[in-house]
Amino acid sequence: MRKTAILIEITTKPGTRSDLRRLWDQHLRGRVAASAAQELYLVIEDEADPDVLHLVEIYNNAQEMQRNASAPWFSDYMAAASELFAGTPSVRRGEPVWTKIAGC
Repeated sequence: MRKTAILIEITTKPGTRSDLRRLWDQHLRGRVAASAAQELYLVIEDEADPDVLHLVEIYNNAQEMQRNASAPWFSDYMAAASELFAGTPSVRRGEPVWTKIAGC
């Protein structure tokens, strides 16, 4: 089965990136840590823009990604988080063809 990658760029309202990170920690961190379907999940604070956060997710299949996206707990997170967004996040989807991670 093919893996699915999601690349997300979120621009927050000025000065609220850390608030978004706290919401992510409260709502999603435990679920991501416990999920066998999410093989890789990166939360990256942009160095050049203090209001930008990047997320990289790799799922073991597209169905699991869809299951997470439609889960009630994810809707709860998005309802709280979207108030911090400065516009619509950029979301790209693709198929990972090579990965490496060490020392994170």
